[in-house]
Amino acid sequence: MMEEQAGKGYNAVAFSPISGRPVYREGDQINRADVEQICEQINPFTGMLRRWAAAIIDNLFLYSIILAICPYLMAATGASESDVMTVLPFAVLFGAPFIGIFYFWLSEAFFGATIGKWALRIRVVSRDGEWPRLGASFLRSLLRSLELSPIMIYGLVGFILVLATRLKQRLGDMAASTVVLDVSDIPPPSRGNLKAMRITLLTLAAAGVISCMGGIMTISRWVQEADRLQTFVTEDGRYQLSVPADFEESREEYDQSGLLLTSEAYDSVIYVMDGGDEWDGSYTLEQFADQMRVGVSEGYEAELEGDEMQRLDLNGNAAYRFTMHRQDEDGYWYSYTVTVTGDEEQFYCIVALFIGPDDEIDSIRSFHEQYARQIERLDRWAGTFEQVHRTISI
Repeated sequence: MMEEQAGKGYNAVAFSPISGRPVYREGDQINRADVEQICEQINPFTGMLRRWAAAIIDNLFLYSIILAICPYLMAATGASESDVMTVLPFAVLFGAPFIGIFYFWLSEAFFGATIGKWALRIRVVSRDGEWPRLGASFLRSLLRSLELSPIMIYGLVGFILVLATRLKQRLGDMAASTVVLDVSDIPPPSRGNLKAMRITLLTLAAAGVISCMGGIMTISRWVQEADRLQTFVTEDGRYQLSVPADFEESREEYDQSGLLLTSEAYDSVIYVMDGGDEWDGSYTLEQFADQMRVGVSEGYEAELEGDEMQRLDLNGNAAYRFTMHRQDEDGYWYSYTVTVTGDEEQFYCIVALFIGPDDEIDSIRSFHEQYARQIERLDRWAGTFEQVHRTISI
């Protein structure tokens, strides 16, 4: 092996006096036999660790690009700040692999390296010792997505293949007829190619860092905005409710008395109504709650859940709570949590409605299991109902 290199005899290649390994110069070439001999000498564990370290760096770069794209993606889809924690995992799950196909394909086809491989000083070459062709590099990149899927146990199969095969190849390497070698085991590229590689990969790395910082700042601001609560006051000015910024008052739009708050981002409605002008204090809170339990369920054509109301303390006032649900003609489920509370001057009924976005759920039990977190979150906002804190000026 290594008998001829670009018409030169084996003895014409310089060797390192320390390691005894050949020292290649620009213009040297290696053949298939040389590549196979080098692969057989690679320590499979250290080789695999270097490849994994390079993959981590590359994935960080891809995630930084996703962070930079995410604001534009949300603007294009009409999503609000509160949707960031929903959109971001979706973008990472599907966007990173999609962008990664082109990133790995073109980087390895033109330079034999990505940012991560360049940093770890490893290169992808064909079994003939050349940079992979465009078609082979694309196949290798495409199969990477398959190897990282649940079918291939999230890369475990590829890990085992690299350790077990003679040429240290994962599935994509086998299909594309490529191997991964240390940069010292291959002849250096031309000065023009080396310069282009450095400029391109350094530019991409810098863009990744800047994108990551900008994306983190933008998303952090969105999360803060989504967590920021705004306060709405009942019509009589005595009680207030604190909800996220995505809620807006819609009283005039729906021609409803009382305080009506809606949020498309959270698929939620909170409606606060009082006992009315006819309330004279002649009945107790429990009696008022019983009336609301019957009247509200009939008014919304909803089915009550359970036979008893839950008694609780709501920010210093006694309260009763009951739940109900209904399904519309299109198959969407509506979940209601109704809280009745008040004081000696007035009683209030707070209706918290969550509308399920999925019309394929077949039972209310499945609905509650799937959207338990959203319903609990809405109940927590409805639970902020409390007396207005007034200050006395002296």
